[in-house]
Amino acid sequence: MRRRCGLLAACVVIVAAALAAGGGCETVAFYSQAAHGQFEMLAARRDFAAVANDPQTAPDLRTRLNEIADLRRFAVDVLHLPDDGAYTRYAALQRPAAVWTVVATPPLSLAPRLHCFPIAGCVPYRGWFEAEAADAEAGRLRAAGDDVSLGAVPAYSSLGWFDDPVLDTFVQWPLGRLAELICHELAHRKLYLAGDAAFNEAYATAVGRLGAEAWLRARGRSDELAAWQAERALQAELRSVLLATRSELATLYDGPLPEAGKRAAKARILAAAQARYVAV
Repeated sequence: MRRRCGLLAACVVIVAAALAAGGGCETVAFYSQAAHGQFEMLAARRDFAAVANDPQTAPDLRTRLNEIADLRRFAVDVLHLPDDGAYTRYAALQRPAAVWTVVATPPLSLAPRLHCFPIAGCVPYRGWFEAEAADAEAGRLRAAGDDVSLGAVPAYSSLGWFDDPVLDTFVQWPLGRLAELICHELAHRKLYLAGDAAFNEAYATAVGRLGAEAWLRARGRSDELAAWQAERALQAELRSVLLATRSELATLYDGPLPEAGKRAAKARILAAAQARYVAV
């Protein structure tokens, strides 16, 4: 009972932050769903030992939690990442993602609209714990004329405010990708600069990749290492298509064409990019 009351108090703080910031009904509604979603996630946590001793637990989940515990200890001892309660418990959300994020830009711009929060600072997205709410937000922004990306996110960091659990949304990922994710999220807990999303993600990505490779090599997991490296090579190819497309759009948006001409050229660039992306 005391634990649940503590979680509830923490979530009340999240909603109070919206009121203190002077937000309207929409802002308070957003913070309320964030508080409710965070509360549900934290309340669902179970110690690894409790999960392992549960006769209903599948053997492959027991094995994977042991691997994560070993990775967690490696991250603390070798990578000097935080030795707190993060990723030492498991939560089954029974849904395909932890949160859904919505990113929007004006129709002829590459600069995302920023959203500022008391803890995270200003970031180029908003996150929702329910897919329907995220979809409604994305629809509203599209109707207003923005370009919108709606993405399912398997994991995220509370930046040290809570002990984030291992989730069923990613626990059975291929081992290299899973190791990269956990090292990435632990890196956010070690260092996070409010309002600088580009630095935060670049830093955590570097730590995640270096940490995953070091752990796989140290444990002699050569097959998993090779599979993860092949996956990363494919990601690099896909990323090159996206970066080239971004460069084309930036040149177009900064150019002299009238708005109608830019919109038509934009459609051609995106169609060509989709064809290249599928071909990779």
